[in-house]
Parts: sequence; structure tokens; C-alpha cells
Amino acid sequence: MLTLAATISITASAVVDPVFPLRVVELGASELILGSIVATASLALLVMRLPIGLICTRITFKQAASISLLGQFAAIIAYAVAPDYSWFAPARAVAALSSAFLGITTMATITSMVRQEEIGRAVATYLTSFGVSATFGPLLTSLLLTYLKYDQIMMFATALPLLALGIIYVLPSVDKYNEAGNDRKQGESLHELVGRALGELGEMARQRQVAITGALHFLFGMTATLLATFFTVYAVDHLMIPAYVVTLILSARGAANTLSRIPASYMMDRMSTRSILFIAFSALSVSYFAISASAEAMLLALANVVLGLAWGIRAVVEWTVAESSVPPKTRPMASAFMSFLWDVAGSIGGIVGGLIATVHSISSVFLASSILVALGAAGAAAFGVERRKAVGDLSQYARPA
Repeated sequence: MLTLAATISITASAVVDPVFPLRVVELGASELILGSIVATASLALLVMRLPIGLICTRITFKQAASISLLGQFAAIIAYAVAPDYSWFAPARAVAALSSAFLGITTMATITSMVRQEEIGRAVATYLTSFGVSATFGPLLTSLLLTYLKYDQIMMFATALPLLALGIIYVLPSVDKYNEAGNDRKQGESLHELVGRALGELGEMARQRQVAITGALHFLFGMTATLLATFFTVYAVDHLMIPAYVVTLILSARGAANTLSRIPASYMMDRMSTRSILFIAFSALSVSYFAISASAEAMLLALANVVLGLAWGIRAVVEWTVAESSVPPKTRPMASAFMSFLWDVAGSIGGIVGGLIATVHSISSVFLASSILVALGAAGAAAFGVERRKAVGDLSQYARPA
């Protein structure tokens, strides 16, 4: 039921995200302003992710879920009723911060509810919610676009976080698992906890395996931000492809991303991670180039399907290498380190993409993305990373990004 609630919440974002850039531009924002709005959310996460993590160790799961889902509800309402684009930056920041509360506490609670040997299966089940939402969220948006305007679709989506909150509140005895995790942290002051966390992050960044993987994660994070920010605007407003067709393309990309864990697992059993990352980043580079050069919906769809497959394969390898390169007790910090790099990439990517789209053209944004991930392919081939065999290997499931 927790996974169902998380899936509903993530689906709300997946329904809104395809039309969010279109709604912002509809209210008169330029590409530079659009990119800056998206960067604001990443910057807010960058600053607040550690404090949110500390807060989540001191409140119950239902309290964190309430903050998250009511925040998501308020942000989507603001998107829908905004009279001008100035509303979107703070609303986007609220949405990003709200999602962090639910993500942190849901993972901790789910892993505390099962036996040690069942954690991998439980996490895999939870992470499936991201793939399901990425597939069916845009598909639902495509159907709604036949009847509703952008702001009306957003109003429709406000029901989803409230539904998820209702499911969480009818669940029995969930908070005791979260509280059990909190009890383990008693006796450690806030100052000591922050110092320990920062120290572990610094030590992790100095490890070659994690540093190289983090650099690749950062490069792709920039391009993923550019894609999420500008693709629908490019396809709908510049290529004149109907919005419902564009959201179907996004749904196909989400489905490919979800299915990618099957070939990723197969490849990791038979190939070096250096080779897999080189193939994945090369495919990403070709896909971004195809998007920048294509004007036909079918070609864009094919490029997005390949991109979705490569995206998922890359995620499996990067997260497996990062988390298997450190001792089990510091793996939460590995996740925090990778998420931190993603936030930095998002902050930079939104602004840089807006500048590129303003100075050159919006298609140049995807050409720049192609170049960035080509650098990633070259880096994977030149420096390489190899996963270490470790207890609790995570290669059997994919992280969301």
C-alpha cells in the first residue's frame, strides 16, 4: 500500500510535468525564464536536501507524508491558477522540496518493514513505481489533452496527492517502523550528525570509483534537466506536433526506461561496466542528436525510446557502482552524494539551457546535450569504472534517475 501511495503521488507529477513548460510559456515566459524556473527547484533541493533528511529522522512517516503531499497539492494548485509566470518559481521549489520528504521517508520505512534478506525485493518493488508513473502519467495526460486545457489538467492532478494521503492515513502501524529507525539515532546531537554526514560525503567524493561515476551522473543530470524543460515546448510550439502526440512519446520513453532493467541486468552479468557505460552514453548522444535534427513525430518517438533504454541502463550501472564501492553503513551517503550532484546539475542545466535557447535556438539545447553525453562516453572509455563485488549488490534493480 505504501508503494501504491508513492505511485499515485509520482503519477501526479508525471501528469503535470509534460504540460508544465507549455503552461509557463503560455503565460508569456521566454526560454531563459523557463530554464531559470526549473533551476530554482534544483537549487532549492541543493540547499535543503540535507536539512530535510535531518528533519525526517525526527518526525513520523505520516507527518512527513502530510508535509509532502499537501505541499505537492498546493504547488499544483498554484500552477493551475497562476495569473502570470512569476508564480511558477516558488511553486516549483515547493513541489521539489515536498517530493524529497516523501522519497526519503518512504524508502526508510519500506526497508524497515521487511527482513534483511527481503530488502532488495522491497526496494525493487518500490522503485517500480517510478517506471509505472513515467509510463502511465504521460499517457493519462495525452488522453486528457483531448478534452482539457493545460490548467484544467493540473486541476485534475490535484486529486492524486490527496488520494495518496488518504491511503497513507488508513494504513495501520506504519509510523512504528519509521520511529524504530529514529530510535537508532538517539544520543547523537544535531551538530554531530551534520558533521558526520559532511565528513562521509567528503570521503566518498575522494574515492576514484565514486568520483568518476558521480561525474558521469552529473553530465547526464544536466541533459536530463534540459530534456524535461524544453522537449515539450520544442515539439509542440516549434515543430507543431500536437501536444497529445508529444505526451504519448514521453509515455513510450517511460516504458522503455522501465523495461531497460532487463537488458541492464543481462549486460552487467556479461560485460564490464566501462563497456556498458560507453554504450549507454553513446546511445544517449545519438538520441539527443536525433532529437535536435528531427522534425517528424515518428523519428522523435524512436529517438526517445532509445534514450529511455539508455537512460535506464546507465542508471542501473551508475547506482550499482556508487553503492557497491562503499561499505554498507555508508550507502545512504552514497545515495545522498549522487542526489547532490543531480541537484547541482539541474541548477546549472536549467539556466544554461535557457541561455542556449535564447542566444541560438531551442534545437541547439539538444545538440549541446548530445555533446555533453558524448564527453561522458569518452570519459567512461578513457577512465572507466568497475563495480566491486559487495554484500547487498544493487544491480538487480534500477534507481529512478
